[in-house]
Amino acid sequence: MKKIILSISLAFIASSLLAQKAEIEAANSAFQSKNYTQALEHAQAAETKLTSNRTIEPKLLADFYKNAATAAKNAGKLALAAKYYGKLGQLESKPYYESKNKDSKQTEYFWNKAEAEKITSAGNYSRLKERKPQTSYMRELGNEISDKANQSLAQANDAFNAKNYNLSGDKFLESYYLTQALGNPNDILKYYAGVSYLQTKDQIETATELLQELIDDGFTGVQERYYAQEKDSNNEVSFGSKADMDAQVKLGLYKNPRIEKTESVEEDLYSNTVYGYYNTKQYEKGIEVAKKGLAKYPDNENMNQLLSGMYYNSGNSAEFIADLENKVKNDTATAIDYFNLARQLEDDGKENDVVRNYYKKSIEKDPNFSSAYLNLAYNIISEEKPYVEAMNNNLGTSAKEKKIYKENQEKRVVLYKEALPYLEKAYQISPDDLVVIRVLRNSYDVVGNDDKFLEMKKILDEKEIQ
Repeated sequence: MKKIILSISLAFIASSLLAQKAEIEAANSAFQSKNYTQALEHAQAAETKLTSNRTIEPKLLADFYKNAATAAKNAGKLALAAKYYGKLGQLESKPYYESKNKDSKQTEYFWNKAEAEKITSAGNYSRLKERKPQTSYMRELGNEISDKANQSLAQANDAFNAKNYNLSGDKFLESYYLTQALGNPNDILKYYAGVSYLQTKDQIETATELLQELIDDGFTGVQERYYAQEKDSNNEVSFGSKADMDAQVKLGLYKNPRIEKTESVEEDLYSNTVYGYYNTKQYEKGIEVAKKGLAKYPDNENMNQLLSGMYYNSGNSAEFIADLENKVKNDTATAIDYFNLARQLEDDGKENDVVRNYYKKSIEKDPNFSSAYLNLAYNIISEEKPYVEAMNNNLGTSAKEKKIYKENQEKRVVLYKEALPYLEKAYQISPDDLVVIRVLRNSYDVVGNDDKFLEMKKILDEKEIQ
């Protein structure tokens, strides 16, 4: 029975591999017929299956990527063309490795030596052989691709400055893939593509995927710049590589070589990625990245705020509170942190003294935080419930009822008088906030300040008409 299952499995794998090769050959055939739309359809269908298929011959694969790139270019899909050129460049920039799988009788190909050695040593394979690339298409296309990469980069910068972030993202990504095709991928272009897409309405998920890939690759954005002075003029000139600079210095044409490192963008990379996950409501992934980012950059306010927001939005109130309390403990809590902690504890039924203390801490951190004043006032007023109930239950004309009514009315007035300064401050900061105006009007009514009540009533009526 086991042999039958194995045979069926091998037959299934073989048919699957043949199907993948058929898609590639169909794409190449459609390209030869100049049916670029059909070629792209076959190419995209085949590409989704290529990552797990190690039996595709390198020459066939190189032809596939070259033809797919040309088809995409002729169809006006330049970013996709650049992506295919990038994959072609990766194939042709280094040796590959082959070994025969003695079980399947198939020759398998690898582009990573460590992976090849790991897989073949663990299975029934022939001796691993290193091979040189069978094609050199990128050498022929080099100048064209280089010019296009520079053109795309210029278009990306212009679009970004014009705040056309969809276009700038496309062009930065296009330029990145083209530098990859040339064998010198510039990851900062991929980062700029992600940052551009992050500012769009419909490409935030794409942005987040690009930025996450950069995190996974250990990208920091730190690059080396190479400079040396001309021997005769003393003018400083930049070089494309250290080798170029060293060669010119060695020839005696330049002097005083120096290397300058660019600033890291790693903190912004983590922060932007977390922002992307937050906006696409992928809270679990966002929390994971935020924790890693904050382990490196604990003072990053944006990541701290987003982490709290993701805990809250995902319904994880325990983690939300623990996170905020930890910030309070470490004296890193912001005004918003104190506000959120007060609000969450209030929702959870925590004692009012504790809640009010955190609202007051929020105000200390930001004296112009209108919502903190309003919520503090709300919390104070929230204690009126038993007084209002007692008043409603003693509306009669007996001396006892009148006494109970008056005592509770006075207690209620005390609460509102305590809350009024906070409401007045909230109104001073946010004079157009209808909620603040409405609560302030009602508060003046409760304490018996008729002039202020009428003033706020007039303001509210005018604003509600607008």
